[in-house]
Amino acid sequence: MDLILGAAIFFIGFIQAAIGSTVSGGGIIAIPALMALGVPPLMTLGTIRPAYLAGAFVSGWRFKVRGYLKLKEALTMIVPAFIGALIGASLILRVSETFTKYLIAAVVLVSIILLLVKKEAGVVKTKKKHSVILLVIIGFGTGIISGAVGIVGGTISMVALIILEGFTFKEAIALNNVRGLGNQTAALIVFALASFILWDYAIILMLGSIVGGIVGVEIAHKLPLKMLKPIFIVVAILLTIKFLFF
Repeated sequence: MDLILGAAIFFIGFIQAAIGSTVSGGGIIAIPALMALGVPPLMTLGTIRPAYLAGAFVSGWRFKVRGYLKLKEALTMIVPAFIGALIGASLILRVSETFTKYLIAAVVLVSIILLLVKKEAGVVKTKKKHSVILLVIIGFGTGIISGAVGIVGGTISMVALIILEGFTFKEAIALNNVRGLGNQTAALIVFALASFILWDYAIILMLGSIVGGIVGVEIAHKLPLKMLKPIFIVVAILLTIKFLFF
């Protein structure tokens, strides 16, 4: 591997983690970028997993330091996300993606509409106590999506945490990143066993994601909640377009 290619891969890892830690949806950059470098689709979905996992760990730690994350709520989501992702990653290796793709895109678009209708959603914390059952369901359901396609699951997870459980955007981002520890570990296992990981690319992506995760949390911390909401909506729309058509 030459220096230019290595630098490009590092930058892809950095950008995906920075975006993922700020508003979710870092896969909108990483997945098409890896495919543009000639990595086949399924190999791309596998190769990006170690970077997702590294980014989730680092950003989760930084969000905890910044005071946006409670370990009890985080731990409630990790195991269901792990189980869901095992199912999702296994399914994507065996079934057609077409129906699932349009169903997931429809869910994202409905989620965006709900955020637009509920003006205070994500900006004002509306619940002091949170349902363990709902957190488990959100972790499991979005774990399946994340395990299967690697993107979009985080977007749906964040909207569910905001609309159903009343978290602010920053709290939802923090929880979503820790949820990623469960689903990305599971997906990594499935893709590794199926030999769908290019480990030389994966290690460089991980290094970029570690730096990007730290930077992304600091950006999220400094951005006002009222500014995060429109940024998240724009990213979610772009993510859906990419998911459907590219």
